[in-house]
Amino acid sequence: MAEIKLGAVISSLETMFPPSTAESWDQVGLASGDRDQSVGRVLLAVDPLPAVLEEAATVGADLLVTHHPLLLHGIHTVSADTFKGRAIRFLIENNIAAFNAHTNADVALGGVNDALADIVGLGERAPIRPAAGTVKVTLFVDEGDAPAWLQRLGTLASTSPRYSGAGYWQRSSGQFEPGVAADPSQGEVGAAVRVQQDRLEFLAPDMAVPAIRRLIQQHHPYEVPAYDIVEVATEPAETGLGRWGELTTPTTLRGLAQRLIEGLPPSAHGVRMAGDPDAPMTAAAVCGGSGDSLLGAVRALPVDAYVTSDLRHHPVTDHIAEGGCAILDIPHSTGEWLWLAAVAAQLQRSLPGLEVEVSQLNTDPWTLTLH
Repeated sequence: MAEIKLGAVISSLETMFPPSTAESWDQVGLASGDRDQSVGRVLLAVDPLPAVLEEAATVGADLLVTHHPLLLHGIHTVSADTFKGRAIRFLIENNIAAFNAHTNADVALGGVNDALADIVGLGERAPIRPAAGTVKVTLFVDEGDAPAWLQRLGTLASTSPRYSGAGYWQRSSGQFEPGVAADPSQGEVGAAVRVQQDRLEFLAPDMAVPAIRRLIQQHHPYEVPAYDIVEVATEPAETGLGRWGELTTPTTLRGLAQRLIEGLPPSAHGVRMAGDPDAPMTAAAVCGGSGDSLLGAVRALPVDAYVTSDLRHHPVTDHIAEGGCAILDIPHSTGEWLWLAAVAAQLQRSLPGLEVEVSQLNTDPWTLTLH
C-alpha cells in the first residue's frame, strides 16, 4: 500500500473546505505537524479537548482533524501550566498532527450546514447568507508560466469547491523601460525591453484577494508585478452561511424537534423550542453553531422555523416580538458533529487506504438538565 503523506491529506481537506473561504477572524488549517510525515489513521472530532487528544493517541491516530480550532486566539506560552500548552506538547510528544476546518467548513457544500439540513429534512436549499462576491484577476506572467501559476494558486483560483486552479490565458506582448533605481528581472536600466508574456485570468471569491496578493508578491519574479482585480456580476452563490428551503415532508414544530432529537447524538441540553408546538412546518432554516447573528436574515425568509445553537434571551424575544418564525435551539457541538461522517467518507474516497474514525465522545459541556 502506498504511503500517504500529511500533505496529501491536507490537500484533500483544503479542496473540500478551501481556507480562502474562512471568515477573516478565523484560524484554519494545520496547527501542528509536518506535511512530510506519514499518515495512516485519522481521528475526526468537533473539539480538540484533552479527552479527544487522549482518544487520538489511544486509537493510534497520526492526524486529529477537528471543527473548532485549537489556536483560535493568540497564545504566548506552550507551558504545561496551560491547557493549550499541554495540548501542543501532547500532540508533539505523540507525533499527532492537528488540523481544523472551521468557518470554511460551515459555508462549504457538503459541510456543517448541509449535514444539519439533511437531518431536518430540507430538499432544495440555499444559503441564508450567501458567500461573498466574485472577482476576476488578470495577472501577467512569464511566457509558458501560466499553468504553474494556476497550480500554485490552487483553491484560490476557483469560485466552486468542486474545482481548483481554474483559469485561462493567452499570449501577449509587453514593454517597459527600467529606471536608474530599478532592479529588473529582464533587460537593462535605460533601455526599452519587449517581453512575451502569458495573460492569465481567473475568477476567485473576493475574500481570497488578500491571500492572492500575498502569493503574487512572494512568487512573482517581476520587481513590480502587473495585475488587476475587478468585481464581477455572478449568479447567487450556492455556498455561504446557513441553509434554508422547503421540507421534503411537512410536519409540525414538535415533529421537527423530534427529527432533531432522533438525528442528533444524545445530550443533556436536548432541544429547546420557542413557538407553538403544533404549528405547521413547510420550510425551515438551519445554521450549525452560534446562529443568532443570522436572526435578521432569517426573518426575511419564507420559513416557519430556524434551527441553530447558543441562542440568548434577548435576541430570541426580540425575534419573536418582530413576528419572526419559530426557533429550535440545539447543542452547539452535537449540531456540528453530524458533519464528521461526511468528511470521513470524502477522505476515504479521495485517499484509498487511509483509515478514518469519527470520535464518539460527547464534548458538549453541559452534563445535566434539571426540571
